Amino acid sequence: MALSGEQIRLRAVERSDARRAWEFINDRDVVEHLAIRYPASMTSEEEWVERASAANSYGESQFAIEIAESGEYIGNCGLHQVSFEDRSAEVGIVIGAKEHWGKGYGTDALCTLVFFGFRDLNLRRIALDVDANHPGAIKSYERVGFQHEGRRRAEHWLRGQAIDFLSMSILRADFDERGVRRTRGRGEPCSRLNLVSTESACGCGRKNWRTPHSSQSGSATRI
Repeated sequence: MALSGEQIRLRAVERSDARRAWEFINDRDVVEHLAIRYPASMTSEEEWVERASAANSYGESQFAIEIAESGEYIGNCGLHQVSFEDRSAEVGIVIGAKEHWGKGYGTDALCTLVFFGFRDLNLRRIALDVDANHPGAIKSYERVGFQHEGRRRAEHWLRGQAIDFLSMSILRADFDERGVRRTRGRGEPCSRLNLVSTESACGCGRKNWRTPHSSQSGSATRI
């Protein structure tokens, strides 16, 4: 079973994704805005894929992002650190296939993931952190409905300088008010669709796109 957006599908991570995922995580352009400093070995990537491909659960959900039309695997996203008591989670996403940047796939995947979190997991709040110097990702998150909560000064040392990170979140009430089905045309916000609907979500944001076990976690995304 896959979660369908307008342009993408979110499916389970498969062992066959390991090689491509390894290429993503070792591409400096892809990880430019992530708190990732060290090269990743194929062995470590295979171990991550093995864990990510295990059965998803309420507390941890990992997905591969693929283009609906072609089935091409282009990135990953997930819901992490899910709290049953607080009904909250952190969201993460990366589009690792650089040739597909700027096509709206990241925003579509993000909205689809957030819709899943609110509708199927009954979450109340979803949060993320993002590099303050990554305006493309920030705008994408804002289009989905994420609101700014604060700035953590000099949070990470990246690109030879101390970088601020922004905290953002979206509440189910915010998302329901904005709706989860984007109108056609890149850059437009989601239009109204109540979460009780059985229609599939559009694609529309998180903190670490990797699970917390990884020492090479990140806090931003390429949309």
